[in-house]
Amino acid sequence: MEGAFYIFSSTGTRIIRRSFEAHLFNSGISSSGRLAICQTCNAASEDGDRLTGFDVTNAAELFSVHPATGWARAYCFVDDPPQFGVVCDDLGTFYYDTKGALQDAERLSEARLASARPSIALGEATSLLESAADERAAARATRALAACDRILCSSGTLDDHTIAFCHRIRGSAFERLESPEKAVVAYTDALTFDSAIGVKRRLRALQRQLGIKSFVDFPATNRDKRLRDDARERLRKKFGHEPLRGDVNWSVLIDRSIEEMTSGHFASYCVTRRMMARQLNDEGKPLQAIPLFLETAILEINGVRNIDLGPRGGILMSPYSLDAASSPLDAWQLGLYVREKLLSPVDLLKQYEQVWRRVPARSKLPLSKDATWARLVERIRETN
Repeated sequence: MEGAFYIFSSTGTRIIRRSFEAHLFNSGISSSGRLAICQTCNAASEDGDRLTGFDVTNAAELFSVHPATGWARAYCFVDDPPQFGVVCDDLGTFYYDTKGALQDAERLSEARLASARPSIALGEATSLLESAADERAAARATRALAACDRILCSSGTLDDHTIAFCHRIRGSAFERLESPEKAVVAYTDALTFDSAIGVKRRLRALQRQLGIKSFVDFPATNRDKRLRDDARERLRKKFGHEPLRGDVNWSVLIDRSIEEMTSGHFASYCVTRRMMARQLNDEGKPLQAIPLFLETAILEINGVRNIDLGPRGGILMSPYSLDAASSPLDAWQLGLYVREKLLSPVDLLKQYEQVWRRVPARSKLPLSKDATWARLVERIRETN
């Protein structure tokens, strides 16, 4: 696999010849004829995926780098000071100096995170989280988290793997932000959409760290086996026949959630309730799933300390007992509900209004001032 890049003068004299052990992908020359550039395709050799800049006036190669911008659709140039611009589809134009250093690295990162193509945005989010730990690690994790939330809120159709990958990145971001409880919920959501997304080991490690019992695939521990056996026997006596696996799992989840409430293990409780909501939705009962989704969303937003507990010390009362400074739902949860069609946007708007009215500190404020409400209204307008 070989390629060669030539530059000739107006009289036909060869000025530059550069050979590559790769095919050429694209090339360009400035209108003044002073600067030129070429880019190679992927190849097994070191010449694969290279961006090479030339000073035509002095017949010199200025740089040859593996570009952070990827393959360009076109090129543009600045003669003074010399700069090489690569035009990337849906992202913009980004410039390299005469040493091959990217001048717009931060702007490129922001453009990728804001891309309408999930593959580009999630690729950049992953790169941010894989960067070395330093004083900016938390800021990079926050940016990656925001990109995933935006994608989950998008009006476009997302396949299950993309949604799972979003939640995987969210889990990694929460870990870097030292929020292991939220990371557990994000990893659990990832496995809900794709059981092979590659977070089971990390999820179980966090669950052990937090003392949370895993219900990802109902591991066969002695205690879980006893709970399932008890539930199966109880349901067999009630129905007079062998119960369905879903009924047994539901009974186990209920028993577990009661135990977690009374013992105050709210991180584990949140995971269990989320799984109950998923099971209801999978069984075609979205309206019954919505309150459980709302409850876990509110627990995530407010934290345990802002939730009112019952007089028996540990029984969770209304899931709408919110702190005055909190919003009933955050944007990615709303986007998830709309995407999964648990409710139509109009019905969800009504549901949100009901939640809003249950918040004492919020009910006196104009609903139109709430950002989430405005976002929902805009979504309905776009749909119609």
